[in-house]
Amino acid sequence: MWGVFHAAGVACEGELVEKPELTAAEKRAVELISKGMESPSFQPPILPAVAHEALLISKNPDLDLRQVASIIEKDSSLAARFLSVANSALYRRGGPATSVKSALTRMGLVAARDLLIYAALEKVFVIAKPLLPTVRALGHHSLAVSSGAGYLAQYKRIDIEDASLAGLVHDLGASAVLKYISDRTSVFKDLLSNAKALCNVLWELHSVAGAKLAERWELPPPVRKVIAEHHDEELTDPLVVLIAAADELALLCKKGVEFDRPQEGALARFLDGADPDVVTDAFMMRLVDVEAL
Repeated sequence: MWGVFHAAGVACEGELVEKPELTAAEKRAVELISKGMESPSFQPPILPAVAHEALLISKNPDLDLRQVASIIEKDSSLAARFLSVANSALYRRGGPATSVKSALTRMGLVAARDLLIYAALEKVFVIAKPLLPTVRALGHHSLAVSSGAGYLAQYKRIDIEDASLAGLVHDLGASAVLKYISDRTSVFKDLLSNAKALCNVLWELHSVAGAKLAERWELPPPVRKVIAEHHDEELTDPLVVLIAAADELALLCKKGVEFDRPQEGALARFLDGADPDVVTDAFMMRLVDVEAL
């Protein structure tokens, strides 16, 4: 499913960056956005019904694939996307998948759920043109972290279902803040023309904004915890530790975003003895297939 997002370019070159000191103008922007998003009059993005249904997919052990297929088939473009991903090099085994149901069988319910959620979020966060490069890099990064989380989960007994979803939405707050700015371009025109200032503002706000939106959307509690805590200095929750490691893995594979400051050493601590360089090289080969989709 990871090829559903075709990003142009990468916003980070693999260097771990210290948390910046905000300028006076950046502090004003942070304060203005924070107050605006906390205002009773603010209407946050609404989770589309298809994404809500997707969250229930893998929780029901008795779910019939035909039920899931019926959700997807309501949207012809979404159905076409499923067939395209299922027939990609990453999933293709034997003959081509010719129906949504056969595509689901090949991909599995967890990957189908993530693809549904990702496709839904693309429609929620429609962003002004000047912000598109940041959005594209963020999407590519999120897919890499999601894939990396699933890849790393094999090293510990961590639920792959929560791992892939948590990686996919760990920077949800950045998308929410970008959407807020995009809807008020005249107010935040300085951020649109200053990439460094925009990154600093996103760094300051994205964890808190993401946690609030995840709660409103009723995302699974473990995923909410990841969104809120994956940049904390002290990490103890296994899933949060995993996503921090996957975040660094994505950065080392040059699939980072400039506003992100992954914790240096998170990957080595997570692997606890395995060679990070070997794991990174192996995951980089996996990303070759991902990018070919």
